[in-house]
Amino acid sequence: MKDEYIVNRAICQCKFGSTLGFLKVTDNQAVCMNGKLAATDKTLGNVFEGAGFTMCKKSWPPKPCVPAIVSWAGAYDGVSINGSSSPLLGTSKGTCVMGCTDCITFQTSGQIPIPSERQVMKSAMALRNDINPLAVDEPSIVTYHIYWDGRIEKHIPKAIQKGYEDKYKYVYHKKVEEKNDNDGKNEGQTAENEETKIDVCILSIRKVRKRGNGKTEQAIPKDLKVAYTYPKGGNAQEAYIDKDERIYVKGTHYGIKSYPASTGMVELARMPDGLSIKNGGITIQFTFSSTQRRYCNPDTMAGFIGALAEFGKPMKCTGMCFADATSYPSLSHPNGDSADTEYCSSFKDEQKKVNAFIHFHFTKIFRGKESWFPKLAGTKFASGHETHLHAGDFDISKVTVKKL
Repeated sequence: MKDEYIVNRAICQCKFGSTLGFLKVTDNQAVCMNGKLAATDKTLGNVFEGAGFTMCKKSWPPKPCVPAIVSWAGAYDGVSINGSSSPLLGTSKGTCVMGCTDCITFQTSGQIPIPSERQVMKSAMALRNDINPLAVDEPSIVTYHIYWDGRIEKHIPKAIQKGYEDKYKYVYHKKVEEKNDNDGKNEGQTAENEETKIDVCILSIRKVRKRGNGKTEQAIPKDLKVAYTYPKGGNAQEAYIDKDERIYVKGTHYGIKSYPASTGMVELARMPDGLSIKNGGITIQFTFSSTQRRYCNPDTMAGFIGALAEFGKPMKCTGMCFADATSYPSLSHPNGDSADTEYCSSFKDEQKKVNAFIHFHFTKIFRGKESWFPKLAGTKFASGHETHLHAGDFDISKVTVKKL
């Protein structure tokens, strides 16, 4: 294993952990090795699935593990990934700010052995899913069904297909209008309430410590060191973590914010870097604008897709939350249950967008007070919203869970 590249879901061991952990590649979303995302020396911060190594024995009594990788030793500098990082090898070691230098080692590379010819002959279905991931069908993956009339269902199968244990699929159902001939009779076989499916995306899911709403701080406590850095291209820059697991975030223009640890864990979906779907008169399209807050609550993502489809025009999203559930510079939507979007150029389009968010169960819509913003029905003024609309507090009770 020493000469193998490390990839997503490699098994790791920490000197101070009570269990093994699974590596979660978060920095590289494009370069794969043997079909899995490659880990690099920029795979930093809390980059392990679930509860990391469960309990940290560095202090006594042991506390819940909150990994914070600050560096990797032994990366292979003979290869460059994304022009700024180097891949990790089986001999690489990680330093955690909560532990000590080189306290984390790899037990497996995460790579899957190349199958024999006989195994290949039996893998037609798996191959199809590799070529077209959206082709994976129920009941083999957890699937959100988003309906044109505002209904959202989360279908949970009894068994998950291998490789999709930490992924959710999203499907939009559009309404097909009834078609009549000149005599007023039904033309074709479509009924007024007939729905057709549009496969939207499959997203990776992670669990992290839940966060409370943030607050503005005057300074970062002097005894804290940088735990990890945020992806370049947004406002957040550095994270600091205190003994109570409060995360202090230092950014570019908005000072210092902190987000307290809350009870329990929260699921976050890694949003696609954009969507551009046009199908039978339905447009589901968005891009990110000046943000790296590209994680959200999986239920909220279903509502967001519904709003995109109902709006029917390109939307510019200015972010939800980060991989650690913080939402710098916003204080009001950690855990990815709210979406910020740039204003449309016209009142008519913006009102249509507001209506779409309300229809898909976003309960608090905040806007600024300039121009025609106060005329937007269903919204309230909140300071700091002159440049973007805030669609917040998605009502998760509107998601019906069905166990298949």
